[in-house]
Amino acid sequence: MLADLNSFQLILLIMSALLGHGLLAVGSRVVNPLYILASVILVLAPFSMAPDLGAIGILIRWLRGYCLVLLVVIGLFKYHQGAIRTASQLWLAFAAVYVLSSVWSTVPLWALRFKVQYGLVVVAGVLLAASTRDRQELIRGLRFMAVASGIVGLLVLAYFLLHSGTFLVWGRPKIFGVVATRVASNFLPLALVCIYLALNDQSRLWKSIAYVSSAALVAMILLTLSRSPTALVILGFLVMMMPRGGRRVQMLLLAAFVVVTAIVVFEIVGSDVSTERLISIKNTRADTWWFTAGLIAERPLIGHGWIPGATAINTFNAHSVFLQTSLEMGLLGLAFLCSTLLVLSARGVQMFRSLQRQPGFSQLAILPICLLITAGADGVFQSHALLPSSLALLMAFSICLVDYLPTMRIQETARVTGMMALMNSRRRRPETGDLGHPASS
Repeated sequence: MLADLNSFQLILLIMSALLGHGLLAVGSRVVNPLYILASVILVLAPFSMAPDLGAIGILIRWLRGYCLVLLVVIGLFKYHQGAIRTASQLWLAFAAVYVLSSVWSTVPLWALRFKVQYGLVVVAGVLLAASTRDRQELIRGLRFMAVASGIVGLLVLAYFLLHSGTFLVWGRPKIFGVVATRVASNFLPLALVCIYLALNDQSRLWKSIAYVSSAALVAMILLTLSRSPTALVILGFLVMMMPRGGRRVQMLLLAAFVVVTAIVVFEIVGSDVSTERLISIKNTRADTWWFTAGLIAERPLIGHGWIPGATAINTFNAHSVFLQTSLEMGLLGLAFLCSTLLVLSARGVQMFRSLQRQPGFSQLAILPICLLITAGADGVFQSHALLPSSLALLMAFSICLVDYLPTMRIQETARVTGMMALMNSRRRRPETGDLGHPASS
């Protein structure tokens, strides 16, 4: 790739690299640098293989990969705060087995090339949460993520509005040559983070920034005509709103979700909606699911390891996390996944209950719960949780937060208690003379 660059482009690349590392060093004084790197990875994810960007698209892909490796290295050797706990250990173990399943693929080298990226994404997500020292550092990191997401969201939204009718694939517009559905799926978890800050941030400035970022990302998702990300944004919003109201409000929100989702789906599909469309299995995921089921039946125990997609560098997409796991890891892998999800669910409920009445942490606990519920709902019809995607990174991040937030609360309580005890001891300490004895009047 470097051989295709002229002298000016090569000099510009070197200067950009130096400037980027300098900005990272400066920014690390204010924000955990892992959040800076994660923000770069997340906002560049949809465009890392954009054909219309040419050489710039290739550079974006290399930049994203470099930031991913750098995040893992820095997280492991400098910013890792504590031990990885039960839910995170299980998810890392599942990811490791998923990567190692490449060995029994018919094309193990291509399989490893693809799956190692997924493994790095999972490790990066876990380290991102494990590197967070306290609640303030977590909030600062999320704020930086919201700013980066808002800037990119506004830029992409402007491009989309100017070029929405220029390129169409199956009736859907492309953005820089990337099918808009992929852009919407990558922006989904970022939109949820921004919505969370818009609802819960205590600073009016950052709340306003989060509102603008949320509006840009949600508008982008809606304009791409992507039904699944649209419904999942609504689901995520309602999950965040559920703890804020009583039972009546919660039931009204649930009903509103069902109605709004139905309206969105029917409005987006438009004239294509008909009885035939609803009962037909043509041009739907049913075709892919039946085909995947046939492949699973060929090797039901350990699966195929990996099956290439349309191009060798892409995987075959079963459009379901459970079918994708069965296809590549067999029924043994599916059992491993289901048991891991059960443990994760139990840990999530335990975490939420332990923090439910804790000031500050009760609102913070809803973020990983929301992201995990959204990822679970997405996994029924998509395989993003098993791809090197934004959702996979933030899902691993949320799993580690489920483990780490109770410990973070205990540590913060211990620090506050220790500071109060120190202040009280200083107030009660008697005045002493020059030799350390109580001073006489």
